[in-house]
Amino acid sequence: MATRPPRTAKLSRDAIVNAALTFLDREGWDALTINALANQLGTKGPSLYNHVHSLDDLRRTVRMRVVGDIIEMLNTVGQGRTPDDAVMVMAAAYRSYAHHHPGRYSAFTRMPLGGDDPEFTQATHDAAAPV
Repeated sequence: MATRPPRTAKLSRDAIVNAALTFLDREGWDALTINALANQLGTKGPSLYNHVHSLDDLRRTVRMRVVGDIIEMLNTVGQGRTPDDAVMVMAAAYRSYAHHHPGRYSAFTRMPLGGDDPEFTQATHDAAAPV
């Protein structure tokens, strides 16, 4: 009797993005491809296209998740502080994030500049709210 290969966990867009975040910190931005991520998830690349439209779609979604995580972190550490104190603790938290999540930080630094992405522009304004 033939044995079946182990079943992978049910894929979802959120599960794929979470796996991509882990992948980034281990392998780096340039290594993130649909096939490399699918391999990590124990599936084939085409399976991911049921949840993400393209590699660009995946990368943009990952970048926006990172932006959201950074904004949440900065708002948490900066809340209720004087502006000078908020800047200091936010800078320390930002540096710590970059150190502990180098792949995610790399994704953050690859966001478009200027008004190329209105959602990103709004997110960066939100990040400055505690100051």
